[in-house]
Amino acid sequence: MQQRLDGFRRFHLAAGCAFLLAGLFVLFYRGPGWRFTRGTLGDLFVVGFLYHLLSLFWRGPAAARAGAIGVLAVGIELAQWARIFTTRASAPLVIVTGSTFDAWDLLVYAIGLTLSVLLEWRWRKRGF
Repeated sequence: MQQRLDGFRRFHLAAGCAFLLAGLFVLFYRGPGWRFTRGTLGDLFVVGFLYHLLSLFWRGPAAARAGAIGVLAVGIELAQWARIFTTRASAPLVIVTGSTFDAWDLLVYAIGLTLSVLLEWRWRKRGF
């Protein structure tokens, strides 16, 4: 049986795909400023992607969904600080989690989650 996506899920699917595509672009970009782009914008896009991915499955309050992704992101950053991911360097794991603690990443995570919540708020305000 085929099930149609409702507007909420369609929005989060589209927004999640946009964040994913932007993140993939950042991953492979090697032009001017690529270190900043990969290190900073990559973190912004990944939390946005995770927020919209979670929203496909959980319709809880936006603040709760953003909080759950925020806790995950901060946990990964703290694991980087504790060097948990670098004791056994695995290329796929390091690509997914990163390996270097940066306090600025916490700010970038907050900006990415705020952007995602504001996009959803604007979408809801338009009455879709």
